[in-house]
Amino acid sequence: MNYICVVKIYRISKGNHQQRLLRLW
Repeated sequence: MNYICVVKIYRISKGNHQQRLLRLW
């Protein structure tokens, strides 16, 4: 498992700046 992938999922779980994270993907 990639650490970056885990961080992205963790941030999305919080729901903070979800729209911005989706654009980064």
